[in-house]
Amino acid sequence: MGAVFSPKKNIDSLVAAILGFSLVLLLTYHGGVGISPDSIMYTGTARNIVAGKGLLNFDNTPLIIFPAGYPTFLSCIMWFTGKDIIAIAPITNAVLFAVTIYLSGIIIEGFVIIAKVYKWFILLAIAISPSLLDIFSMLWSETLFIVLLLLFILSLKKYLANKTFTNILLVSSITALACITRYIGVSIAATGGIFLLLQKDIAVIKKIKHIVVFCVVGSLLVAINLIRNNNLSGTLTGVRQKGVTPLSENIQHFGEVLCNWLPLPKEHTVLLIIIALIFFVCIAISFIYRWLSYKNFTSFENITACFFTVYVFLIVGSATISRYETLNNRFFAPAFICWLLSSSCFIPSIFKTVVSKWKMYAAYSIIIIAGIAFQLNSYLQTKDLYIEYHDEGIGGYSEDLWQTSATMQFIKNNKQLFQTSVPTYSNACEPVYYFTGLIVHSLPEQMHIKPVTDFYKEKQQYLIWLKDSGNPDLLNINEIRHHKDVSIIKELNDGVIYLCKNK
Repeated sequence: MGAVFSPKKNIDSLVAAILGFSLVLLLTYHGGVGISPDSIMYTGTARNIVAGKGLLNFDNTPLIIFPAGYPTFLSCIMWFTGKDIIAIAPITNAVLFAVTIYLSGIIIEGFVIIAKVYKWFILLAIAISPSLLDIFSMLWSETLFIVLLLLFILSLKKYLANKTFTNILLVSSITALACITRYIGVSIAATGGIFLLLQKDIAVIKKIKHIVVFCVVGSLLVAINLIRNNNLSGTLTGVRQKGVTPLSENIQHFGEVLCNWLPLPKEHTVLLIIIALIFFVCIAISFIYRWLSYKNFTSFENITACFFTVYVFLIVGSATISRYETLNNRFFAPAFICWLLSSSCFIPSIFKTVVSKWKMYAAYSIIIIAGIAFQLNSYLQTKDLYIEYHDEGIGGYSEDLWQTSATMQFIKNNKQLFQTSVPTYSNACEPVYYFTGLIVHSLPEQMHIKPVTDFYKEKQQYLIWLKDSGNPDLLNINEIRHHKDVSIIKELNDGVIYLCKNK
């Protein structure tokens, strides 16, 4: 196991890591990292932690919907560098991506059958992956989660090779950090639990002790987080709406993501579902086969196959039960490396088992053509990302369009208007905070009756309405007009400032 960590064996991983580091800096050169509403939640909480206010959102409400791990990580970066996270985020993300690539190289080096050319191909595929670069060019918790996932895979492999208390404690600690970084970290906990339960070459009493340690330590941080959430809000992770997207449609969305990763068409619904099921079933079967035969059960190939299966199952299942935004690359990107490794790990073995020359040439030809098509698809998508980001900035609040927002400029110049006893609301309070520093209330969601009723009971409010932004589930201006007298204070090209009074 120690040999796979050898720097001499991972010089190629270091080269690929430098390439990935450079690409993230290149993509974020114009306007910095991408900023979404989630990013502003993370940023505001990190700033409040540094200021000694604790786990509070940018609007000074308790952080509930997201776990505490990523904002805490950002606050540590701010404390260490002495800079605001927005300023240091490009370097932070570039380092995280470089670490991701290097750790991936270590994992590949530990495969049962390894070929250097195969390793170079996979490292390049990860370094120029539009799926991962899309994530690592944004200020999102997935960046840290992916690094923790790879550390978990390495630590679990180390434990399965040497079942000591120190090693199970290491696996458990990394699992705890992953679960407190993203709630979907339960997929990592489930993967670890599956291997602990199914391992055979360990005494029963020792196995039980290690499972208890894993369960207690691995769940400790997130359990504390959830208890805190429940005490503050009466919910574990905030109010979640019931899912409205059927399972078949979510499987289709997974197929669309896979076809974006691959050079495949994505126009036909049935084809998308078939492709999604083929990958899911085949990788799941490969894990089940290794378990039943107990051949290479503890291999890196099998750990990545297990995680991919568990993760996709939980994402698609939870998106069917609870209401998510449409499943897209962001949801599945944490499984990209495990998918890539699980789907291609058989390739080195082909060249060791094929004997006849014509079969060898045929295998080489098919693999080379498929490999070139895959890398070309990734290169072209990444090139398109660079052109888009270089010309306009990264999608979200880093885009140039937001930098010239007339509404944001008006608020900056007229803050005294909103700093009164009259409450101020917005259909998109995140950009208001991000660009102006003004903390305003979010309009309530239409389905939440009590907050909506309380809103209508207030005598008057200022309302900052951004025309092309905001959550569609929030109260809209037409509904508000049915209950309130609404007058325009200032109308601009991208927003309107209203005064709302009781009728």
